Amino acid sequence: MTLRILCPLDPGEDATAVARVATSLARRLEARLLLAHVVEPTAITPGARGPHQVGARGRGFLERTALEAGCGEWAQAAVRIGDPGSALEDLARRWGADLVICGSHGRRSIRAALLGSVSRRLIKRSGRAVIVVPPEAARRWEDGEPDDGTLRSIVCGVDGSMVGFEAAEAASHIAARLGARLTLVHAYLPIAPVGFTTPPHRVLDVGTLTESERGSRTRLLSRAATLASDQTEVTTVIREDEVVPALEWVVEEQRAGVIVVGSRGRGKLLSTVLGSSSARLAVSATRPVLVIRDGHGARLRRLNPTHASGAPVSEPR
Repeated sequence: MTLRILCPLDPGEDATAVARVATSLARRLEARLLLAHVVEPTAITPGARGPHQVGARGRGFLERTALEAGCGEWAQAAVRIGDPGSALEDLARRWGADLVICGSHGRRSIRAALLGSVSRRLIKRSGRAVIVVPPEAARRWEDGEPDDGTLRSIVCGVDGSMVGFEAAEAASHIAARLGARLTLVHAYLPIAPVGFTTPPHRVLDVGTLTESERGSRTRLLSRAATLASDQTEVTTVIREDEVVPALEWVVEEQRAGVIVVGSRGRGKLLSTVLGSSSARLAVSATRPVLVIRDGHGARLRRLNPTHASGAPVSEPR
């Protein structure tokens, strides 16, 4: 079954870049692409001649953006009037979207901040995996596809949680379809000795991992690697660092095109809806970030319908 990608867009300096990311992924995954724009009732000017004129303006915006992104001849377009979060949730459900690709937030306007609330809502409530394109990642796509846009390498964080394994499974399905290398990363910080009150940003280095500790982390990554197909090259990395810097370091070293992370956040604020690491990556990473919440990655299994029996795994570094 063909994958379906929904890409919500709002007029702004990042719209074309986000559409380019969606276009590139849709082409490589052989997916259908739907560009969508939602007009809030409060944004309709008094001079507008009803929903028809509002819809025409929205379609014009989507058509221009599609042409700039290189998908004007084959992408679909949809314009809705209403609350952006509710309208996009409804559209994703009715159209049968499997994956959502959206911007994280803008840098100047209140409206851009609203897009941030929409991206949070889509991650939390849409039931779909969501790729967030942070501003830094969008800037890299402004003038066209960057070198890593070919997605020859994908980096995924693995922390041992169930949603972490689900993120690894989602990453493996995308890597299998793209023929990309998959790097699984486990990050850790040394624990300060009992009695010390060292601040978190100055944790004492109490030495390298013991053989037993390294063995348990290696087994964790090996378990995650079994989710990949036999044809996917899997590399594992154990790095002493905080999660975000560890992932960013591996991404630059591997020239990866996408970061994949699981999220266990349950609260209402960005930092808790996504989890602290996911939230930081979603707004500051230099690559698009695929955020997987519990159960949201299941739709990506159609990318690789054959059951994975274990991929060749390199030793952790």
